[in-house]
Amino acid sequence: MTKHGEIGGFLGLELPVYDNFPWRGGVCVNSGRNAFAHLLRSLGHVRKVYLPRYTCHSLAATLRKQRIPCDCYAVDRRLEIAEESAPHPQQGEYVLFTHYFGLQEQYIAELSERYRDHLIIDQSLALFSPPPEGTPSFYSPRKFAGLPDGGIAFCTDQEAVPTECDVSHSTASFLLRSLESGTAAASKACEENERRIAHAPCRAMSKLTARLMSSVDFDAARTRREENCALLHEHLGHLNKLPADMLRPCAAWCYPFWTNLPEWRNFLIDRNIYIPILWPHLLAPAYAGTLEQKLARELIPLPIDQRYDARDMMRIVEVAHAFMAGK
Repeated sequence: MTKHGEIGGFLGLELPVYDNFPWRGGVCVNSGRNAFAHLLRSLGHVRKVYLPRYTCHSLAATLRKQRIPCDCYAVDRRLEIAEESAPHPQQGEYVLFTHYFGLQEQYIAELSERYRDHLIIDQSLALFSPPPEGTPSFYSPRKFAGLPDGGIAFCTDQEAVPTECDVSHSTASFLLRSLESGTAAASKACEENERRIAHAPCRAMSKLTARLMSSVDFDAARTRREENCALLHEHLGHLNKLPADMLRPCAAWCYPFWTNLPEWRNFLIDRNIYIPILWPHLLAPAYAGTLEQKLARELIPLPIDQRYDARDMMRIVEVAHAFMAGK
């Protein structure tokens, strides 16, 4: 029996069903930033949120939409809260910590003890790290799989899911185009989709996104990411400026390679290895002299996702060696 009672007509996409998203019980909405907005509403009256400077500008934009004031704090070289700028939240105030690259589960446990009911965790770069028990957190699964949009909020007091469902098909064509023509050819359409997400009100996750998400084998994706991360770390870890004791192979969004050679980014891009900047707004003069601007310039997020295997990782390593040989 068909799910919607329809029989006949044209054949649609035939997708597998794995339904093994790693975490259950969250509120599925139409973007990570709206998962954050939903979480804020579930907390009730929020007087202020402290954000790290080293994070996506969309978080501050979400707070502005909610008319919630924010202050920023600095991070240190371990990507932990710098003690000299550590927030001291009062009643109704919250500290948001961005879980960088899935490397800081132990530190988040320490923050949970320190801030208790005043902590929010942004898991956008750490999909395979569990939601901390008793701590509001949110995820952006489209950073880990081919999805047009979507976000998931884990709230201590679950607010009702938005009743209106989003619609994604009108701007999801970049996923199909990338299959036929590659990611570079689909980049403009992808940017159009990003603009749609930036202005979309909080709605329930679209049926298209939910169906696509159920067809992603997250178990296999986790394994491949761990393997790729381990291989890059084996060959490049000795060159990484991040503290050695915090680096470990994990199923993160990327392998964070901090080098004092920012020109390596363009060297990679010229060889069709596309490397984004985390986060480009930090390159503005207002952040001159900060560690956050240094990280934006020098931390190279090397791709390790499930599209790639050991041969692809070794290609990155070979490009790295070629670059170093030319210095």
